[in-house]
This record gives sequence, C-alpha cells and structure tokens, in this order.
Amino acid sequence: GGTVTINQTITNLFDADGKLAPMNANPVGSINVQKVPAAAIAAFAPGQEAIVDSLIGNGLNATVDTSMDGADLRAAIQAKASGLESKITAVRQPQSLRVSEGRIALTVTPEMAKALQSNKDDAIELGEATTAIVQLQPIDLLSSAPGKFEMPKDPIKARVTLGDASINLAKAVPSVPGVVGIKDFAADIIAKLAEPPNVAVNGEATLRRPTSDKAASKLNFDAAVEKKGEAFEPTSATIVFEELSVRELEQMLGKEPGDYSLWTGDQGRLSATLAKTEQGKTKLTLQPQLPNLAGEFVAAVDENVVNITGQTSTLNLSRAGLESRLNPEAPSGEAQPGGSGKRKKAAGGQDGSRITVQSDVPMSLAINRIRVPFDMIRGKPFDPTKADINFTLAGGPMRMVMGDGSRANMKDLEMKLETRDISKGLNFALTGKAIAVAEGGEKQPGRIDV
Repeated sequence: GGTVTINQTITNLFDADGKLAPMNANPVGSINVQKVPAAAIAAFAPGQEAIVDSLIGNGLNATVDTSMDGADLRAAIQAKASGLESKITAVRQPQSLRVSEGRIALTVTPEMAKALQSNKDDAIELGEATTAIVQLQPIDLLSSAPGKFEMPKDPIKARVTLGDASINLAKAVPSVPGVVGIKDFAADIIAKLAEPPNVAVNGEATLRRPTSDKAASKLNFDAAVEKKGEAFEPTSATIVFEELSVRELEQMLGKEPGDYSLWTGDQGRLSATLAKTEQGKTKLTLQPQLPNLAGEFVAAVDENVVNITGQTSTLNLSRAGLESRLNPEAPSGEAQPGGSGKRKKAAGGQDGSRITVQSDVPMSLAINRIRVPFDMIRGKPFDPTKADINFTLAGGPMRMVMGDGSRANMKDLEMKLETRDISKGLNFALTGKAIAVAEGGEKQPGRIDV
C-alpha cells in the first residue's frame, strides 16, 4: 500500500571518470509519499509493531523537497501520521552534512508507554495520551570519504517537552499507590557518541495530584549515565523538590492527611543526590529542609550492604503529633488539634485522662551507623548478625499537662538504640530529668533511667 510520486531533476550523478556516484548527486525537486501503512514500516523495526502502529495509525504521509544553494544541497523533510509529526532540514556541503533544524512531535498513548517498557507487569502506567516534543539543535557530520560521514565529535543536544500527564506508579513502585500528575515538563539532553558514550539530562517539572489544583512540588533534576560494556550505568543524579508541600505529597502517596506533615511541617525543600565514590561505590545523600526536620543523611552501598549515617540540624517533635500518640483516638471525623481536620482526634477530657503537650519539643538525631544487608531493606531473608545499628536521639524539654491538672516536665532526654545482632533485639537506653508538679503546686523531682 501507499503511493510515491517523484518529481526530481538529478545532476552530477556520475563522477569525472564516468562512474555512478549517487552520493554526490544533486537531486532538485520533490518526493511525495502518501498513506504508507504501519505494517510496511514495522517490517524495518521487528518487535516494535505496537509502537509503530501507535505512531503511524492509518498511514504515513511525507514530503521531501530538495534545492541547490550554490554548491550546497538543501533538503526539507516533513512527515505526518496519526501520532507523529516531524520537520527536519538538512544541508549537504562538500565536506560535511548539517542538520540545521529538527522537530519531532509524538503522541504517547498508554499502550505505547507500556510497549516502550517491553510490556512488563511492573511497568509505569500512563493515564491518558500526551504529547512529547523533541527539538534538536544543529548537528554537524564531517565527511570521511565521498558519500560517507563520521559520527559527530560534538555532543548532540536536544530539548524535550511533555504535555500534561498522569502516571500510575503502583506496579513499579508499590510504596507510591496514588496517581502522580506531571505538568510543565522540560528537559535538555546532551548525548556524546564518541567513546565512551554518555548522556546528560537536566530539566524541571511540576508534580501534583490530578484532583488538586495545588502543586505538590516543583521538581528540578540533573542526571548522567555512561556506557560500560553493553549497558549504560548512572554516574550521577540530583533531584531537588522545591516548594514542597508535604500535605499534598502524603495524599499523593496514598497516606492519610497529617501522617507526615504533622511531624515534618508542610512547606520546605528536599534534595537527593546520587554519586559514585572514588572506590566506585554508590552513595545517596538526602538533605531535607522542612520546618521540623533539617539535616543530612548519607546511604552508601558496599557489597550488598547499606551503610547509613546522618545528623539533624533541626528536629522538632510537634505538639500535635505527640498528643496524637499520647492520647487514645476518638471516633473518626472529629478534628485533630493543630492538624488538617481529617485525622482522628486524640480523645480524653470526658474522663480527665487527656494529656496536653504545651509546645513542640526540640531534639537532635545522630545516626552514628546503620549497617544492614540490602536484602533487609528489600524485605527478603537476611543474616541478622550483619545488622549493626547505633543512633542517639536527645533533647527536650517536654512539658505536659495531665487531665487532672498536674504537670510533668522532662528535660535532658537521651535515647540510645544499638545492636550488632538484630535477631537478639535492640539494646535500648533512655535517660533524663523529670519534674512532676501536682495540682496543689508540690514539686516531685526525679530522674528517668530506662
């Protein structure tokens, strides 16, 4: 199927010796291709029939217009199909070939997205069709022989933009059961084809819940991969969540309102950096900057073992969060003091048992070492003797008012947890100072030593 109409005048088809030299020919005119079926194109891409069918649909139409500009041959190529529209302009010069303009627009459907992931059961699911646009920057190919061109020495650069999209990560990332909305996605890609090939990507996007007009976060990302052997491996990556709304994020993750934001606070920033050490190990650094949590935490993978260290610069245990844990829950639907209004309310008051925390509690966390098998994090069987944990949580004061009006103050709190064999449990120690003030005003000082 399909038709081809050629209207060309060809000169310079033979060289000075009278031999056929099609690569040096100068065709001037047009070539028009109409309704080329997807099956005909899929024959050149075995195993990619679903992708080709999604792009080509009822057929491909294309035109090639060529003209001479002095000694240069200029070609303008346009193609259009159900899910594809492209425009490429190229100029063949005596010693080089330049692609001066390249724009490709693709309609990405849920079926195409699944096919691109080899139809895996744990594939990321696209909610509805969206448009991806690739804008190429000029590319120069130097001639190595008549009609032959070398791979570009300079990196190939392109900008990719994506229309609004919603993706379901539940199968690929079970910890993210909700649907993630993506807006304003744009990325710059730099690909170096010379050995060793590598690709760098940096860009931005906005994350939101599809049912919410409020953004969960603005996302900035910067990543690089390099080919080693037959596969590409990541060499570095940085992801920064700017203007992060923890309340929006927790709902995107399928959590109840307040599960995270009650403790961390709502607005802030979170960065994650992946890098390779001089020894070739993978290192992940997390830097939260939230109202109640700020600091740096580093995780390094070494021979299937994860090593975690970290320290907080800010850690406040929120009054509302502590009260929700110190008091039994009331029936759902009542408002949570200091919360979002949808969490269960800490009960008390009717029987005088409610405990009130007077203010947030300043603390500090030091993770001296957490060394655990990677299988433990993945939920697989592991050797418990390989777990080595040691961290300290310290701070205060914590001021509480009991339901009967008496007060209790705790300060100089220090909690230590450690183990070198998790099958034997965690060694726990808690120390501090406590003062209880009865309703009549009598002080009863004491110490906490667990």
